[in-house]
Amino acid sequence: MATLIIATTAYNVYTAESLGIINHIMIFIETHETGPSTGRTTKSPEPSLKAAGDRSIKALLQLSLLWVSSVTQTAAHQQPLADSRLAINGIPFATRAYWMRVANQALSDLVSPCPFGAFGTAIVNHTSGDGLGELVCIGANSIGSTGNPTLHGEIAAINNCTAVLTSPTGPYNLTASQAQTAFKSLSLYTNAESCPMCASAIRWAGFKEYIYGTSIDTLIEKGWGQIRIVSADVFAASYDLSAATRLMGEVLTNETDPYFAWQYDP
Repeated sequence: MATLIIATTAYNVYTAESLGIINHIMIFIETHETGPSTGRTTKSPEPSLKAAGDRSIKALLQLSLLWVSSVTQTAAHQQPLADSRLAINGIPFATRAYWMRVANQALSDLVSPCPFGAFGTAIVNHTSGDGLGELVCIGANSIGSTGNPTLHGEIAAINNCTAVLTSPTGPYNLTASQAQTAFKSLSLYTNAESCPMCASAIRWAGFKEYIYGTSIDTLIEKGWGQIRIVSADVFAASYDLSAATRLMGEVLTNETDPYFAWQYDP
């Protein structure tokens, strides 16, 4: 069964369980200061030692509170779901899987069936076409063929889409301004989690959705050198941007992981 990681750019979101933990910590702090029920300060036969101990306990509890807050905010941004029947953002999982396979197929269409840098991307409009949506463009890692070190699959696809959207002879014929607006309605599927450069480009473009397959953690396990900043962290730091992007991770990993498993296998 597939595992999905769901995240948005929303902030200060806590789970019900974490709020319960925070509430218990706050009650404990207040009770320790005022007494269990009277609200009056409790007395101690050794006031100075008691006060010092209270301050230490309170400080530890407040640190615990900060830690719980930090952890639960992260959990709210990146929450695993394991139900392949889920409709994410109103789109069935089967549709997500279809487009992730198109991202894989982009390798064969643009490079080869099994290139070393097997990073493929598909950009989709889910608001048009039949029930599956409409493919706008594809892209694949093009560093080896161009010598351009920035042409990861996602960047190549964004470049291709820009050309398709603005082509005077193409199906869209948009102005530059209209093309920028159009990205806010599109979903980007990529068969591996984006590096910080590409994740940032996705946020700058303002995509409606970003869906990836193999995680950065898995790439590292397989021997791939990575800048160890996951997409959820890039998204969390992008709250100043006006457009919101829905993030979905680890989609169809049983099919995407093998593309990255052999390159560094001794």
